[in-house]
Amino acid sequence: MPTIFDNIAAESQLGTALRQHFNDSYSSVDVATGYLDLRGWSHLGDVIESKAYELGRAPVARVLVGMVAPSDSQAILDSLQSELSEEGPGESIHDSSKALEHLSGVETGRAADGE
Repeated sequence: MPTIFDNIAAESQLGTALRQHFNDSYSSVDVATGYLDLRGWSHLGDVIESKAYELGRAPVARVLVGMVAPSDSQAILDSLQSELSEEGPGESIHDSSKALEHLSGVETGRAADGE
């Protein structure tokens, strides 16, 4: 079961959990996020600075900040969906209006068949 961090109570604060796990178990951290509030870095900065960095090895912390533009996101989703889609009935139904049209066509076909 994943842990949910809502930052409301002391035991559910992300900064506290990151400090504990990073301090006890890990020698480096990689983060990819759409937003980074630099004030939050103060919760981890001293722990990261205390980790030994050896020349030629991976950095102690890497942070990738950014987000995909909406049109890029849609292109990625469409590409992934096309890889997962199977050929056959209903392949082109991607929204509720098309689904309702398809369903009414199926019901009409059943009525004509005497079902």
